[in-house]
Amino acid sequence: INNDNDNIFFYNINDTNVPFIIDQNEKYLKLIDKIDREKQTKYIFEIELKLKSIYSIKLQEQYYCQKKNLFINFQYTNKYYQKMLIIIYINDINDNIPICNHFHTHIKLNENEIQKNIYQIQAYDPDLGENGTINYSLLDYNQYFSINSLTGQIDCIKSIDYEEYRSIDLHIIASDQGSQIQYQTICTTVHITINDLNDNIPRFLLDNYIFYLFSDMPRYSIFGQIIAIDFDKNDQLIYSINPNPYITINMYTGHLRLKHNLHRLLDQILNVTVQVSDGLHKNETLISIYIKSFPDAQQPILLSEPAFGITINESLPIDSTITNIYRRFQILSSTIDFIEIIHDEIKLPFSIDQQGF
Repeated sequence: INNDNDNIFFYNINDTNVPFIIDQNEKYLKLIDKIDREKQTKYIFEIELKLKSIYSIKLQEQYYCQKKNLFINFQYTNKYYQKMLIIIYINDINDNIPICNHFHTHIKLNENEIQKNIYQIQAYDPDLGENGTINYSLLDYNQYFSINSLTGQIDCIKSIDYEEYRSIDLHIIASDQGSQIQYQTICTTVHITINDLNDNIPRFLLDNYIFYLFSDMPRYSIFGQIIAIDFDKNDQLIYSINPNPYITINMYTGHLRLKHNLHRLLDQILNVTVQVSDGLHKNETLISIYIKSFPDAQQPILLSEPAFGITINESLPIDSTITNIYRRFQILSSTIDFIEIIHDEIKLPFSIDQQGF
């Protein structure tokens, strides 16, 4: 029927979706498309071996002539049809980079706190075995944080001062454990906002304050200011003064003002204590006021009217000029050393410069 150069069989794969074909001449199974173990781990299909139709006819004719029995002919030719089950397993290679669930994560951390498990990183690598085993590490800030290389748990191991760091970008490295090629990547960045806590005591700029006042200084005159600072960002400082009949202090600005004349304290020293508070912490300082006599009679500032009113529109833009005090009261600005708005109760939406506007 055939010789060594003839190929009497036809090979057919019964599944057209597999990425393989059979070379009918060489009888090789060939790969014709890319394969990815992460998408499909194995391929199962059958190869059918069929006698080519021309040889099947020849067999039928030959045996028909010999046996005169067509039924036997078909039985015999069926021996030349076979099926072969093929199972191809796909070996894994390290061809994937570890990936975290989120590229950016935002968390908050109180300052001056050592805390366990502030966050846990979750990354995945679809490769098998060591190729897909992930280890975690930190790119920086190792002095403040640690990470469990296996679980991805992040701990704060050293307290962080808000005044030093208000936020930290913590970069996490994920590495696989491939035996030949290892991949690592900064798989996520944890953006840590440091919460400012009230952990600083207000401090005065000076250890103590000394003022020299003349005995004829008018009532309600502002003669100085006490200034304190607090390194905590959001703290509102409140000033207070020990009860006395002569001096008051603006609770928000620290300005000192006379509320009574000082004639009775001539050549004396008035000591008062000023306290500042941020709502939690308090501090205080001593103020010493030396009362002196004025050698010459000081001429008072005489105003043409004790008070006056102005009506303005509520839509008036900020920084608009309302009036000029010097012109209103017919005062020469050269005769005035200092001018200021006085109001203790609330912060007013007005200001005045030294030109009287």
